[in-house]
Amino acid sequence: MDGAPARADMELGGAPEGLDALIVADRIKAQGGTALFVARDYQRTGNFIQAFRFFAKDIEVLEYPSWDCLPYDRLSPTASVAAQ
Repeated sequence: MDGAPARADMELGGAPEGLDALIVADRIKAQGGTALFVARDYQRTGNFIQAFRFFAKDIEVLEYPSWDCLPYDRLSPTASVAAQ
């Protein structure tokens, strides 16, 4: 596609907590664009966001929490999760 931004995929696994946020922040600052970070659980998500905001205060962070229900479950996520 003409004019489409080039992708710069990177898989980061096994990095110590805090270092992962520094690496992602440095890469976004250097290359610009958008990044997606998927954490194992809610606690790691919070730790990553806190560390990322320390290293990159000027970069917007959007948090998409996991839904508190299973796929194909007859229950919907709670209102607080859906509101985020």
